[in-house]
Amino acid sequence: MTAISTGTGGTDRSDFDQFRRLQQELTEIADDLTGVVSALGQNHLAKSAREVSAKVANDRFTVLVVGEFNAGKSTVVNAMLGRKVLPASIKPTTAVLTVVRWGEQPTATLYAADRASLDGLDRTPVPVPVDSLEKHLVIGDRSDAEPGWGLAELLWPLPVCRNGVDVVDSPGLNDHPDREVITMDFLGRADAVVFVLSALQALKNSERSFADEYLRLFRHDNFFFLVNRMNQVDEDEAGPLLRDIRDQVRGNWDIRPERVLPVNALAALKSRQNGDPTLAASGLPEFERDLERFLTTERGRLKVVPPALEIQRLTAEARGGIEDTAALLDVDVEKLSTEYERQRGPLESLGRDHQIIVRTIDNHLAETRVLVEESARACLNRAAAQCATWAAEVERQNKVGFNVFKARQNLTAVVEEIGTGLGERVQRHVADWEKEELTALLTARTTDLAETVGDDLTSFVQDLRGIRLSFRGKTDVPMEKLPSPGERSAALAAGLLLDPGSALVGAQFGFKEMLKGVLPQLALAIGVAFVGFGPGALLLTLFGSGVIRTVIKKGKFDAQLVTTVADTTAERLRADAPAAARRIAGKTFQHLSTIREKTDERLAAELAKVAESVQFALRQRDENRRDAETAKRELGERRNDLNSIDQRAAAVLQRWVSGD
Repeated sequence: MTAISTGTGGTDRSDFDQFRRLQQELTEIADDLTGVVSALGQNHLAKSAREVSAKVANDRFTVLVVGEFNAGKSTVVNAMLGRKVLPASIKPTTAVLTVVRWGEQPTATLYAADRASLDGLDRTPVPVPVDSLEKHLVIGDRSDAEPGWGLAELLWPLPVCRNGVDVVDSPGLNDHPDREVITMDFLGRADAVVFVLSALQALKNSERSFADEYLRLFRHDNFFFLVNRMNQVDEDEAGPLLRDIRDQVRGNWDIRPERVLPVNALAALKSRQNGDPTLAASGLPEFERDLERFLTTERGRLKVVPPALEIQRLTAEARGGIEDTAALLDVDVEKLSTEYERQRGPLESLGRDHQIIVRTIDNHLAETRVLVEESARACLNRAAAQCATWAAEVERQNKVGFNVFKARQNLTAVVEEIGTGLGERVQRHVADWEKEELTALLTARTTDLAETVGDDLTSFVQDLRGIRLSFRGKTDVPMEKLPSPGERSAALAAGLLLDPGSALVGAQFGFKEMLKGVLPQLALAIGVAFVGFGPGALLLTLFGSGVIRTVIKKGKFDAQLVTTVADTTAERLRADAPAAARRIAGKTFQHLSTIREKTDERLAAELAKVAESVQFALRQRDENRRDAETAKRELGERRNDLNSIDQRAAAVLQRWVSGD
């Protein structure tokens, strides 16, 4: 296996090349499917197949680099890119999360921070000259300053990006909460997260706090730890230091030792810039090989298997459409044409029913959003009311003491201890709310929605089935084959909520089982929305608000310390509760809106299938003056095409499983 091609290096075939060929093959299969279903007049399937093709063709890997200021985070990014693209210095620099993507010509775009939006960004692009980008990325003297820009996007002709990798440089750990929300959003969807530590001071309390907080929310399997500046450690101490860090990472977060790698990022950058053959000694190529292998295998599965399965699903649906069309070819052309004209009115009526169902779901979800916001705000206000009790209960190892010369140092240690404990209690409080109160609320609301739209959905399906059968000269709808209203409403509501297109699964396994699938997704979204109330963010608030200065001014350190920390935290919770509650409600609505989107999609597709099959049958018999058998033979050829497409998709899946 070869390393990621970076800088001016290499044209050797890599795992990325093989993976891109697999994506290209899937794109070609989806394009062929688009052609076949378009020829069959199945336009709704052609649209879905085009979407699969576009998604596969444009899918990329995202590698997010995080770390403390001065750990060498931006230098690691520059070394991966092969040139100094991002600012890096011994002082805090990166204040704006920066995404580096492939581009033929260097261009830079900025996006403003917007705390009112779900992802913390105003998506209005602001182009800036590349040579002036650095002044927008640097943080200045205060890391707690209000952010102006939230995201920078840099297009650059770098080979590592051409391989389909977006490299993301994040602000420092425990940054301003508004910037942290943006970082958290990227953490949730990154394919790999690279945590850069400094060998000179690895796994400090702030780094441990970050790892504890973020790994609690996100999976562990995509984290890499790079121990930078190992060249600055005495040779006889380097081995024991690396073993100790690996032991801590494995013990605390269950991350295997081979994911903790030593590097010298500055040496790697200089080697790539100068074409120096000593690059391997920097440790970076070894990391890049491991990262490449991880992306193209473990993470690559998520980019190959779902679209291949979707192609198979669309192919099966297209074959079902062929069976419907073949049955219509046996019907007299004049009778079919007359019946189609007679059913135009009922079909238009079903179209109106479709819109009513969608509006009903819209209204119900809007009501749910309001209820979630009220519940989240009450949760934070209850936490604020408990701050004094929780702060008093924190077990402290540090004491203020009577030495006035060490007062500030001791106070800082105690405030950090109380603040961390208080932040952890707030997190547990929010987690309990999510597991109990929010889960109960969403279960009740989703069940109510299923009951609200269940009868309308059942009537829609029955009426559409009746129209479909009428084209074949049948008038009786075999009701015994239809699920009961309760089953169908549960299947549609639960299935569309949790797994678009899986209404049948909902009917088979029941509504409550299906609901369980969405709760982990919501737990993650809520954890991201509450990120500003974790230990790291609360400590930033405490030290930024002058707690130490206030306590020293008042004297009676021990008497005032707990009260001041608790009051400051409670004030922060109450002040931020409305905005945080809106974010949580918005994230919840975003997840639940799948109900609306997929119900709309599915009902529209069902209506389209009926019209498309009749119109195609009429064209085959009427416009081309062919008999039914000739038309059926051509349908058989299209069926064979679909079988071939299905087999090709299955072969991709098989190769992925076998590793060929």
